[in-house]
Amino acid sequence: MADLSEGEVQVYLWLLKLRQSSIPELRSKTRFPNITVYRAVQRLIDRELIENVPVNGKQSLYKPLTLKRLIRKVSAQQMQLRRLELALMNLDSYLPFMDMEQGEAVEEVEVRLGKDAFKEEYLKFPEVLENEYLHIGNLSNLWKTLGFTYESPEERGFIHRRCARNLYARVLDVPTENSLKVQANDSKEKRTLLFKKQIPIKEDFLLIGEKQVGHFICNPDAPRVIIMKHPALLALHHDYFEKLWKSE
Repeated sequence: MADLSEGEVQVYLWLLKLRQSSIPELRSKTRFPNITVYRAVQRLIDRELIENVPVNGKQSLYKPLTLKRLIRKVSAQQMQLRRLELALMNLDSYLPFMDMEQGEAVEEVEVRLGKDAFKEEYLKFPEVLENEYLHIGNLSNLWKTLGFTYESPEERGFIHRRCARNLYARVLDVPTENSLKVQANDSKEKRTLLFKKQIPIKEDFLLIGEKQVGHFICNPDAPRVIIMKHPALLALHHDYFEKLWKSE
């Protein structure tokens, strides 16, 4: 009911009470001018809070959503707002690299939402690389978000495409059952996996290439990925990876 005028709220409440009504009856009940009632009804229809029920060629009745439908609608709106909130979290550090003049981010920093985008950006990464694959983060959380395992066809295909292009991998992770299994195959899969007691990306997953960095936010309910192509951000991530790789 947010963003509705007092008149629109009154019309909606009367429709809830009457279950269905016409413009003349609503005008009588609310004591609003005819134009006010008409505009309120049109706005409520636009907001999908009420529906038009044609009676004949010249008259219509209006019905409010059932409470069950209204609850579903509000829940869907809340979910959309929550996804937007999650998408905007922790983006402050990227604001200097976004072009606000046209109201859109330039291609050098992009946020993509949803599991399909998350999966697409991950699986295409071997084709983005040129010389080396760098990774910081939690493989277990990544696979949980994707619905993958180390043995899944998608993950095996990812590794095969990287190895086929002779792209060596350096990986920083924390020791888990999954990461220990991965480390056991390092030599065969052209990879060096180092375990660190502390890594900056504990819950998420960071892929670093020569031309692109992908920060994968591993939230199964609202997965999203931040794609960075800005030269300053690329240099920053590469330098930080090297310092972390050489640290004790």
